[in-house]
Amino acid sequence: MLHHTTMHRWLAVFFFVASLTYLVGVWRVGSTVWGDSIYYYAYTRSLVMDFDVDFANESIEPSLSFPNQPVLYPQTQRIVNTFSPGTGLLWIPAFILGQIVTHVLSGIGASVLTNGYSLVTQVMVGLGAVGFGVLGVYFCLHGLRSFFSEKIAIVTIISLLLTTQLFYYILLDPLNSHTASFLFASLSFFLWGEIWNNRIITWKQAFGLGASLGMLGLVRNQDVLTGVILLGSLLFRISSKLSTLKKISLAVGSAVAIGSTQLITSWILFQSWQSPYILSGQSLSWLAPDFTRVLFSSGNGFFRYAPTAVICLAGLFILAKTKRWLAVICLLVFLAQLYVIASWGPEIVGGPYGSRMFVGTLPFLSVGLAQVLTTVKNRLIIFMTAILFAWNLYQIGVMLVRW
Repeated sequence: MLHHTTMHRWLAVFFFVASLTYLVGVWRVGSTVWGDSIYYYAYTRSLVMDFDVDFANESIEPSLSFPNQPVLYPQTQRIVNTFSPGTGLLWIPAFILGQIVTHVLSGIGASVLTNGYSLVTQVMVGLGAVGFGVLGVYFCLHGLRSFFSEKIAIVTIISLLLTTQLFYYILLDPLNSHTASFLFASLSFFLWGEIWNNRIITWKQAFGLGASLGMLGLVRNQDVLTGVILLGSLLFRISSKLSTLKKISLAVGSAVAIGSTQLITSWILFQSWQSPYILSGQSLSWLAPDFTRVLFSSGNGFFRYAPTAVICLAGLFILAKTKRWLAVICLLVFLAQLYVIASWGPEIVGGPYGSRMFVGTLPFLSVGLAQVLTTVKNRLIIFMTAILFAWNLYQIGVMLVRW
């Protein structure tokens, strides 16, 4: 068994390597905030620098303006930002640290921006996002240890990291919502796994799981479905029904309290409780989900970009023979997200590195991968991981050349 100190050292090494890779990318490109991340960054900058949720200045900032033409919402006279506020809120500590550094540099005569748009501040936020990804790996590993041996858990998390979009979003492009999504999906998976195994839930666990699920939904609203599935499963798993119901109610309450930040934000920007995506004209085709595009297309097919997912699903079906309900819950988390993503417009679920909206399902899919790895010889594991890692690198290379 790995000593905690040893594990923490390896995670520190991983954070260092991931940070170095990210910094090399920033040095080569010359910037770090682009695309969707500009909208998340606008939340962070507006809250810290202006103490409001008004993007009138952020949307037209010459160095980091909104990618699309800013739209003024008639009812509120505020610039539209349909992106969830969770990621922007989580970036605030790193942003403040970056601002402290820039002010120190400015104080000693360095020519740096102190308005929240300096590259120093942006990079500090990026390093914080790398940290989210590393913490996600840590909690996913501990979650897997609830069901498998430590060796299998370690091999599984390494394979998952190298052969899925996690590699790209932690080491190359962390400044998006995906590292935060993975962090809270992994934390929720870990907390839920402990409760599931022990068949008992404490008040502390209930609050912690609810808070984690609330943050998960605040980062990506569709992940509310994951919370419904996990909390619902515990009602059937734990025998003491009345006590369990009270504690699950606490979990729901803490999740709703945190998730209500989305409702408050929507009201400020739109004077409506409806989804910002719906208000901005996007739609979901619930009766005509496009599973083929989402799973197999060249632009964003999940199975095309991460064939490991097929192995994960096969593993869940194998696991169902011995741990049926564990496999069913993990599969339900994936299927719920698949249905929502397949019902969404094609322009929403794509790149820059396809299949990104499935990141929150990876901790649960990893259970299936771990099950497969328990029956496979070490040489085959190394061979499979090497081939799939090479495919992942090839896909990333193609994407970088295209963009």
